[in-house]
Amino acid sequence: MKLPRKNIVVVLGIIFNTEGKVLITKRSDPNVAKAHMLWDFPGGKNEFGEKLEQTLKREILEETGLHIKVQEMLPLCVAKTWRHKDYLQHTLVFCYKCKFIKGKLSDGDHKIADMKWENINKLSSYKFLSTTKKFIKIFKNS
Repeated sequence: MKLPRKNIVVVLGIIFNTEGKVLITKRSDPNVAKAHMLWDFPGGKNEFGEKLEQTLKREILEETGLHIKVQEMLPLCVAKTWRHKDYLQHTLVFCYKCKFIKGKLSDGDHKIADMKWENINKLSSYKFLSTTKKFIKIFKNS
């Protein structure tokens, strides 16, 4: 049987705090084994009618409790196909540099197992999603 197919757009944020550290999140998604318990940048799915910047602000607030200022988009779009239990999902992922404005970290999303502020130079010691690794590389080379 051929699985149904879905297309989605996801936007991530590399959020810097006042100490120059970035926020990373650990995914909890047992239905997608290749993403489960890997690190990522916070963000989420674009909803109908939203600009990417609006999506990012909304998702970051929902997931982390933080208010951010969206800055510039990294010059890369990553396409990835994920196999879910009942469907295939083709995902286009964009990433923006962001600045922490206000708020206190709170775990508002069941798909986040952990989150922390980390030094950008220590990110290589974490196991990140393959898409996120590409954004880290682009960011470090910019």
